[in-house]
Amino acid sequence: MRNEKSLESDRYSRIAIITGATSGIGEATARKFAASGYGVVGNGRNAEKLRALEPELGAAFAGVAGDASDTPGLSLRRMAPTDTH
Repeated sequence: MRNEKSLESDRYSRIAIITGATSGIGEATARKFAASGYGVVGNGRNAEKLRALEPELGAAFAGVAGDASDTPGLSLRRMAPTDTH
């Protein structure tokens, strides 16, 4: 997983975001989408497994390590009202 790696939106007409991409159904889904010409952003808790998938799936795949269920890690921002009347 390289931080500088990104999927160029003009290169792929569709981009799939896959959680659990390091094993099982998530990994199989990531492989299927990449083989079908999609750009794939794969999420998983195991950074080493994501790094191993990158050369296998090629430029279509970008791994993002982290726990998608870790809601305290998500930042929710209150939006100020834009209309004051």
